[in-house]
Amino acid sequence: MERNTADTLETDVIIVGAGFSGCYSLFKIRQAGYSAKILERGNDFGGVWHFNRYPGARVDSDTPSYQFSLSEVWADFHFTERFPGYEEIRRYFHHVDATLGLRKDTIFDARVDEVKYDPAGRRWHFRTTKGLCATSKYAIFACGPMNKPYMPRFPNQDMFGGPVIHPSAWPNDLQLTGKKIGVIGQGASGLQIVQELAKVDCQLTVFVRNPCIAIPMHQRQLSNRESEEMKNYYDAIFSEAKFGSSSALPYNHNTDLLRCTTEAERAGLFERLWNRGGLGLTQSNYRDIAFDKTANACLYDFWVRKTRSRMTNPEKRDIVAPLDQFEWFGATRVNLEMDYYEMLDRPNVKLVDLKKTPIQSFDRQGIVTKASDASIHHDMDIIIMATGYDSLTGSLLDMNIHDKHGVRLRDAWKSGISTYLGMMVPKMPNAFMLYGPQGPTTQTNAPPFIELQVDWVVSLLERMREDGLHSIEPSEESCRSWKSLVMDAFESTLFRDSTAWWTGANIPHKNIEPLVFLGGVQQWRHMCSRSLDDWESFVVS
Repeated sequence: MERNTADTLETDVIIVGAGFSGCYSLFKIRQAGYSAKILERGNDFGGVWHFNRYPGARVDSDTPSYQFSLSEVWADFHFTERFPGYEEIRRYFHHVDATLGLRKDTIFDARVDEVKYDPAGRRWHFRTTKGLCATSKYAIFACGPMNKPYMPRFPNQDMFGGPVIHPSAWPNDLQLTGKKIGVIGQGASGLQIVQELAKVDCQLTVFVRNPCIAIPMHQRQLSNRESEEMKNYYDAIFSEAKFGSSSALPYNHNTDLLRCTTEAERAGLFERLWNRGGLGLTQSNYRDIAFDKTANACLYDFWVRKTRSRMTNPEKRDIVAPLDQFEWFGATRVNLEMDYYEMLDRPNVKLVDLKKTPIQSFDRQGIVTKASDASIHHDMDIIIMATGYDSLTGSLLDMNIHDKHGVRLRDAWKSGISTYLGMMVPKMPNAFMLYGPQGPTTQTNAPPFIELQVDWVVSLLERMREDGLHSIEPSEESCRSWKSLVMDAFESTLFRDSTAWWTGANIPHKNIEPLVFLGGVQQWRHMCSRSLDDWESFVVS
């Protein structure tokens, strides 16, 4: 059922977001016989890959795993790199749209700023900033975990005379040659930007509070022939990613414990995984690295020796690869790099340790840091704030979602997040979240995991249709049980002490709690499967 006018829309399912989650949802929802529309704030498909166009932006999942498993899509598409860059991912989304015909059911430039549920009519009501009013029986929030940029405010920041840029809003015409550029933050985007800008004829100052742990990507080009030959194994690769891997990455499993190995055995494994490149150093390593301090420290020691050997400047080396372990290996998703540490070592790159000399203020000409006995001025033409995102919950809360009692989600979650399986929220009937809080989410390879989520949602809708049900929401008890599992998984690892972004610790006044489920994709998937055996975990009517 679908009815449209210039400023109103009525359909079975409204999907918010046109990234991987939104595109696959639209395809599967239509396939199941429902009408659906996507509301997307940008002007094209791609989600985070539509907005992230900064130098060096690329995925950390090996080809071919970072794509849909739909044969009609991959049959005639070729990735040209082991780890595709943002241009290629955008080209892939154009291909997905052309193959699946998504554009006719997508409304672009439609930023949702209010969502309410009408219990009497059993419908969700969406309003966009441009005045479009849309209603649907079902709501799917596919807005992604990294859609709300975070930029801290420094004293006198508005005084600075040049541009202050977040990577998610990179200008197409930004001139870098000959400029004095400051980069604040060294997470995934900061690393990628610095790695590229260091090669430009510019003076680069990198402000580092918390260094990142980065390992070799071992990027390489893929020929069309190699890409085509690889398709003989696609079904097996996608099956392993979805139904075998704890992270939806098709890496080899390792059930061994480091403490049960000899020094020679562990050195051999570390070296092999290092030389293969990619995320294998964490994905295929000894399983006790996540929960045993000695095992984790052993891996850190290997990493720090490898990394320090790539740099000649001792002061820079101590900032980005300190001998004393500064975080548990794997507490944040390990970053992949190509020549990051060599680029930091270049003479046109200066490193500022913010733990020793924190930022005091901005002024018209740049940034002032505070040393123990003096202030230090850093001249800047451009400042890049690679300071991350209000992850997993930020974009959801910004939509001003209200539950069936009119309570805002922001208020309902004020003292902590409550979901079922990371996909449903109590008192929000017929509503689903994809790649959001309390799922495995950012610990996974997105496309295969998203397929599992959407397939579960569609199975649930089909079961509702078979049983003549009109409304479904998770019970309070099932949400409490799920949160308990999320907390148990968190507490069972070394990462329980983490102040990583996936705990909300990077956002002032945000609750500190695990925003992801660390039990892995397969435990989550089995819980999802069991939930469809009956309606005991839900309130239905």
